[in-house]
Amino acid sequence: DAVARLLADPADMVRAKAALVLGRMGEAGAAHADAVARLLDDPASVDHYLVIKALGRMGEAGVARLLDHPDEDVRADAVEDLGQMGEAGAAHVDVVARLLDD
Repeated sequence: DAVARLLADPADMVRAKAALVLGRMGEAGAAHADAVARLLDDPASVDHYLVIKALGRMGEAGVARLLDHPDEDVRADAVEDLGQMGEAGAAHVDVVARLLDD
């Protein structure tokens, strides 16, 4: 929980590092996936690619939630990350196919 509190730090770099640490915690960090995903609400503040990588380390469900994100770049990075997850990512092929029209 101490690391999760850093997601609200005023410094962009601290928030990004906290997201990465939570991602490295895998399933244990997944309890904070919603808070990590909220970092994407302000695309100018934290590198969205780092946030997506952190969510990916928490499991495919963390990244799959981003397939409906309003930001096209976030959706594209989420698709790329799912593509690297093999069979787990393949479970979302129908949604990814729909995004090809973006």
